[in-house]
Amino acid sequence: MSQKSIDDIFAANDAIRAEYREEIEAISPEDAAVRLSDDQWSINEIVEHTAIVFSAVVKICRRLLAAAEAEAAAGDGFAKFSEGFVTSSAAAARTPLKAPDSVLPSGTLSIGQLLAKMESDRLELETLRGNFKRFDASRHTFPHPAFGDMNAYDWLALAGGHEKRHLAQIRSILSQIKNQHTAG
Repeated sequence: MSQKSIDDIFAANDAIRAEYREEIEAISPEDAAVRLSDDQWSINEIVEHTAIVFSAVVKICRRLLAAAEAEAAAGDGFAKFSEGFVTSSAAAARTPLKAPDSVLPSGTLSIGQLLAKMESDRLELETLRGNFKRFDASRHTFPHPAFGDMNAYDWLALAGGHEKRHLAQIRSILSQIKNQHTAG
């Protein structure tokens, strides 16, 4: 992964979020509730999972940045990704992952409520942008269930990558639903 500025990561995440939101808002409630098989999530469930993960990422970033601020190690406005994250995330892009229980969907919130929560969390993450630039956030880590110890920069990049991964999954489901409608 090449060196990226904090502003570039935020911009990339915002672009992914805009595309994600646009796709989700265009889905009918009926299509959003479809489960193509018993072992596959509906779009509603994918959106809820994505919202849960994003909320957790924001909390983790806040905690890791607070530790970096307490240490007062100066940052340079660029992300310093951990080697483990770079390797693991590249491999995971081609591999299905099983979500831990803590981020499984419950089916209790509407897509509108979930998108509103994601926007609120996005605004909270935006308040941390200055600290991502000001402090070296590479020295403190929090474990990811699949990628191991990750620093705040890793978590920030993961936020957009996670939404992008599930956006592709949602588009695949929509394509399959459309094919069922045209075949039936």
